[in-house]
Amino acid sequence: MTRPYDRVLAFAVVLAGLASGAGMAGADPDTPASRQAIAAYREALSDWQSGRQQQAISGFARAAELAPRWGAPNARLGLIYQLQGHEAEARAQYAVTQDASLGEPRQMSEDETKLRALLIANEAYTVYLINASRLAQGLSPLAPDATLGIVARRHSEEMRDKHYFSHDSPTPKLRTCQDRFNAVFGYRPRLIGENVARRWGSLFCLTEEKILGTHNDLMTSPGHRRNILLDTIEWLGVGLAANANGDYWLTEVFVEPGR
Repeated sequence: MTRPYDRVLAFAVVLAGLASGAGMAGADPDTPASRQAIAAYREALSDWQSGRQQQAISGFARAAELAPRWGAPNARLGLIYQLQGHEAEARAQYAVTQDASLGEPRQMSEDETKLRALLIANEAYTVYLINASRLAQGLSPLAPDATLGIVARRHSEEMRDKHYFSHDSPTPKLRTCQDRFNAVFGYRPRLIGENVARRWGSLFCLTEEKILGTHNDLMTSPGHRRNILLDTIEWLGVGLAANANGDYWLTEVFVEPGR
């Protein structure tokens, strides 16, 4: 019987886009350290698929150390920790991937720094919740992809900034989730699904309690639940945007690349 983590890690080289350098959002793929990180990452995949779990964990950690702004090794570590039942460790690793998706932090005010940290933490929690729901149904968990996270976050930010809430963007060439994927990756995937959610109120909403509520709401909606539990998807991108009041917009993107 194929275990869920066997399936997801078998696809990991494709997910990270190692051949083209895609998926190294936040990192320079052409430096010696990044090339060493890719080699360590590939060796760790081989170790994991061969049942050498401790060597795999060490290899992913080594890749993360060599390329700290590349989130893919941390995403794999997050999967391993979640499969082992270590929630805090899994979420911490997912957070590194989401941080890489946001890019190098610019000079920010104290409030902006706090908001960035909240966005990263709650995106990581969303990844954890999606995987928990998939694992409960016997499905493969999904490693978050930093580049796909950019696709998701841009849509959330546009919904916030242009004051709309829809899968359909008013921006030409970015109208559908397929258009937005193509704008970043340069092709149309075999299958793509997108969930969007919004929460606002008189109190600050960007909290774990509200994020859990949003996930539960999506899981009770047939179409959104179907996206979360698609058994053929291989890529996951999560992106949050929020305003100073703590209102937030969430986009989840699920992709079967088909190439």
